[in-house]
Amino acid sequence: MNQIIYNSFPRSGNVYSGSVSIYFFETIYATVHIPEIFCVKELDNVTIFRKPEDAIASLIYKQSQSSIKMEKEILISLSIPLCEMYKKYINYAKNNKDLIYIGKFEYLINDTVKHFENISKKFEKKLILNYKDNFKNAQFSGKLWDDRYDGHIPRPKNEIRLDIEEKINSFLFIQDLNKEYEDFIDIFETSQYLV
Repeated sequence: MNQIIYNSFPRSGNVYSGSVSIYFFETIYATVHIPEIFCVKELDNVTIFRKPEDAIASLIYKQSQSSIKMEKEILISLSIPLCEMYKKYINYAKNNKDLIYIGKFEYLINDTVKHFENISKKFEKKLILNYKDNFKNAQFSGKLWDDRYDGHIPRPKNEIRLDIEEKINSFLFIQDLNKEYEDFIDIFETSQYLV
């Protein structure tokens, strides 16, 4: 099947992946947040894992669009169900590791070309001609890329976002999830198994 599904926990590179995939593959793509479909053999699922403290802080910031600092208790109540959802992605990825591509957010952002070359190897997808130059010359500007709440490339963080990050990073249950993520990604990241 000539399609790729970018299927990750929110704020983990789905939109970025889908938007730039046009520079690498002639294929249909979709971006979803449905780990339950990792088991569908007919779909090429790419899932990216971002450090939980960063993904969760980014998602809360996006959803709240708050202009004032949020109380710690509110952030705890918002973070707990998101932690459970993140664990769901880890568990579904572990159970379907042979069917899906498991990537690391930093790798996607810092070496996008190599990341897509590895996706090509995993799913035996042909890369388009001049993909490196096409990506190098791509323009990443406008609302999709640099919107204050919903931008899809790294951008400066304001005081509210930094406050959310600081508080979320201090929660013990987030630190525990960070450790679970590190243990998981060290073992299951797909690129380390590609020759």
